[in-house]
Amino acid sequence: MKQLSLLLLLIFGFTSCQKQIDNSHSKLIINIAEAKYETIGFSDKYEVLPKLNIQEISEDAFNKLKITKNSFQQTPIKKNKGNYFLDINNKTLQLKGENDNETEKKQGGIWYNYLGFYPSLDMYAVSANSVSEGIDFSDFELINKSNGKIVKIVSPGDDKIENPVLSPQINYLAYFHNQIYDNNSFFGILKIDSNKDLREYKSLILENFKIYQVNWSDDHLILIKASTDGGKTFKYYRSDILSKNINQGLEEKEEWEGTYHSEAINRDNAKTVFDINIKSLDNISINIDDDGSKESYSNIKAETINKDKIKVIYNSSFEDDMGTIYIEKSDDKFYISGTPIYLINPGNNEMPLKKIK
Repeated sequence: MKQLSLLLLLIFGFTSCQKQIDNSHSKLIINIAEAKYETIGFSDKYEVLPKLNIQEISEDAFNKLKITKNSFQQTPIKKNKGNYFLDINNKTLQLKGENDNETEKKQGGIWYNYLGFYPSLDMYAVSANSVSEGIDFSDFELINKSNGKIVKIVSPGDDKIENPVLSPQINYLAYFHNQIYDNNSFFGILKIDSNKDLREYKSLILENFKIYQVNWSDDHLILIKASTDGGKTFKYYRSDILSKNINQGLEEKEEWEGTYHSEAINRDNAKTVFDINIKSLDNISINIDDDGSKESYSNIKAETINKDKIKVIYNSSFEDDMGTIYIEKSDDKFYISGTPIYLINPGNNEMPLKKIK
C-alpha cells in the first residue's frame, strides 16, 4: 500500500512538473515570415540627403576621443533543433537557423544567424541569409523585442552591413559597408526618433578606402579608422554629423541653376510656352504663355525628389496638381512633366525642356 501511495505521489509530482514546463513554453510561436517588415537604407534615399564632412586626425587624437563603451551585447537566446526562438513581449518569434543542406539553400530558402542584442534599443540583431544563382546574399535586420517589428537595413552590396554602432544618447546609429568589387566604402547614419523608429540621415562614400572601425566620441562626433592598402597602414577621421556640407550645396546649385525653355502645340493648335529661371532651388521664377494668356510666378521653392528630379509647385491654389510641374534630367537632357503638361497633349505626360544657359 505504501509502495502504491509512493508511486501515485511520484506520478503526480512528474505531471505537475511537466505542466510547469509546458506552461513556460505556452507562448504563441510566430514564424518570422509572418512578421511585419520595414526596409531602410536605400541609396536613392541617401542621395537626396546631405553628405557628411570628414576631417583627418592623428591616431593619438582618435584614441583619446573614442568611447569604448559597447552598446551591442552577445546576449544568449533559446535555440532548438537548429532554430532560434526570440522572446517578443507575450509571443515567441521563430527563426530558421543555418542548414547544412546545400540543395535547400539553393532553392531560395532564407536562414538566420543571431548576431546580438542592443539593450538601449531593446532590439535583437540578426542576419538574414540566402543564395541566388550561386551568389550568397545577406541582410542586417533589427527586431524590436517589445512589438516584434522588424527593420531591414539594406547594404550597397550582396553581403550585409557591419554591425551598427549606437551613439551615446541613443539618437543615431552609424554603420558601414566595404564593397567587394571595388575599393570603396559606404558609411551611413540613421536617426532614431522617440518611438525608436529609424530613418536615413546622412551618408558618405569613401573612394579607395576600406573602413576598419567606427566609434562615437559624443552624440554628434563620429570617428572613422580606414585604410587604402588592406590594413597595412591606417588613416583616422572625425565628422561632426550636424555640420553642413558646403560642397554638396554648391554641387546641387550648379546642377540645376540655369534658364530653361519648353513649348508645345496641342491638338487645337494652341501653343503653350514655359520659361523657367532657376537661380537656386529656393529661388525659382516661371513664366507661362498659354496661347496668349500669360502668368508669372516668382520666389518659388523646389522639392528634391531624387538626385535627378525636382518638384516645383508654382501655384498651390490650383486643384488636382494643376499648379505642379516636375523637372528631370537624364545625362545631358532635361524634361518637364506633370498634370499641366499632360493636358497640353493627353497621353503624353512629358516634354523636352531645353536648358539655354
